[in-house]
Amino acid sequence: MHARVRLSQSGQDQKKLSKSEKSPKFKKTPTKKLSYRQKLKLTDPASYDAYKRADALRHRIARRNMSEEERKEYNRKGVVRNAKLKAREKETAVRTYRRGKV
Repeated sequence: MHARVRLSQSGQDQKKLSKSEKSPKFKKTPTKKLSYRQKLKLTDPASYDAYKRADALRHRIARRNMSEEERKEYNRKGVVRNAKLKAREKETAVRTYRRGKV
């Protein structure tokens, strides 16, 4: 991969361009790349809404076709996901409170 470099008038390298400077349209975090859905939401909201509706319909059909055992496992995993989310939210709230930002 070649790095893009800005050149000064004297021809010497000033600095390497970061990814955000190459494509300033998207906000990027250093740890996570934007997903297809996030990019679509930023660039084309109408297509994003259509994609979201189609995705919801596809998931609704998949859930409808589950067996009883699959449904129980799916629901159990949802409970675990929600418990982890609540724990993360609680930890974030505690850290924020300790820093005095609440």
